[in-house]
Order: sequence, then structure tokens, then C-alpha cells
Amino acid sequence: MKLDNLSGDDTTHALWETNLVEGAVAELANDGQADLGNVIAGVVVTARKPDGSTAQLSQVANGDVVPRQSFSAAGKSGAVLRASFRSVVSAAHMQLADVRLLDADGPAAFVHVVDSTPETLTARDVSKLNTALFGAPGQYAFVGSDLVVCDAQGREIVSLTASGRTGAFGKWISPHYPAIFGQSGIAPPIASASSSGS
Repeated sequence: MKLDNLSGDDTTHALWETNLVEGAVAELANDGQADLGNVIAGVVVTARKPDGSTAQLSQVANGDVVPRQSFSAAGKSGAVLRASFRSVVSAAHMQLADVRLLDADGPAAFVHVVDSTPETLTARDVSKLNTALFGAPGQYAFVGSDLVVCDAQGREIVSLTASGRTGAFGKWISPHYPAIFGQSGIAPPIASASSSGS
């Protein structure tokens, strides 16, 4: 994996893409296991900076993930998905800045939104938006999702990622907006791997 830097939200997005690849490989390599965690137990993620130096970011675990899951966004056109995202974001009184759709042996989506009043943003707002865009646990519409909320100046406030085939979730909170999640002084990215019972 190549990164411009090893700090901030860059690592959260890169780990998400790594998890998508890991999940797709586990699904394709599955020889009848009931848990994709028995196919690939995890990966060691190494980042390479432009100067050639490397750093190990994380060991991403995989487990308690049912194979051959179906995701309701599969087969829907990009235009339909973008229109749905635009409607959800508008209802949350935010602006849709960017949508990127990926095929990770299933539909994955990166959605970038702008909140012009970030001082009023709460963890509940972000969680509700994430669920409205991508579905609830056990009913995910996408194999992977990456929601990025920025302020009007383009500064990232929070990023939430999920990879359905690895059971991995990531969260990054800007140190400029720590109160959103009731935390203070959070500077480094927070990336975690957890089990998914879906």
C-alpha cells in the first residue's frame, strides 16, 4: 500500500481499501468454510511512503463473517445509487461533495459530504447518516463503505469505514472536532478491527 503520509485520515481510508481486497480474496478462495476468518486469518499492512521508507500500520483481523453474503446495492446503477445518496444527504441538511463506487467482488461506496454547521454535529447525526446511506448491521447494502464528513473549508471532521467481508471497522476523528464523539484531544487516527455477526 502506498501513502503520502502515515498520519491523519489517510491511513483509515487506505486500511479500508486493504480490507476490501482481503475480503474479496477470502470470498473467492473459500473452499466451504462457514467463517471467512478461517480462510484468511488477517493481513499485515505495510505502507510505503514516497521516499521509499515503510511502516507497519496494523494487523487487520478477520472473523465471524458469513460467506456468500448478498448486498442489496448489487446490480443498481451508479446513477440510482448517486441519486439515493444525494437524497439522504440532503435530508440530513448537508451537501454531497463526491461519490466513488468500487467493485470489491460486490458494491462498495465512498461518500464525501460537507456539513456547513459542524459545530452542531453530533455522533448520533453521523451514525444516523451512515446507517441511512449504507444500511444497518446485518442489513448492509454494500460490501464496504467509507463516509467522510468535512466542514465548509474542506477539512475532514470524521471518517467511518466498514468492510463487510472482514468484519473490520475504522473511525477517524479530527482533533479540531473532538466533542462530536464526546472525546477530547484525539490526534491520531483510530482504526479498529471487530467481529461482524452478519
